[in-house]
Amino acid sequence: MPGGKLEEFETPLEGIVREYREECGFELGVLDCRPMGEVVVFAGVLKDRRGEAEMGWELMDDLPHDLAFPECEYREQIAWAREAVRNRLGKCLTIK
Repeated sequence: MPGGKLEEFETPLEGIVREYREECGFELGVLDCRPMGEVVVFAGVLKDRRGEAEMGWELMDDLPHDLAFPECEYREQIAWAREAVRNRLGKCLTIK
């Protein structure tokens, strides 16, 4: 769940694309977004690799169970993102 703060004059869409590239090393194809409290959550798909990443990334199912932020804190966002991707790319997708 990469994230960060917006730079001056940056839109939320520009911010997530930049943060994702910096933190994960991939371009992000944003498919949908929604405000959740004081943040905006985005759903998207990985695109081209764009270099080194500041952090590693794993599929949620592959993460260890002893994280600082347990999966249960993100269940609502994960469910929404999966549905957003299915709605944009097709109901036949299998999304982990």
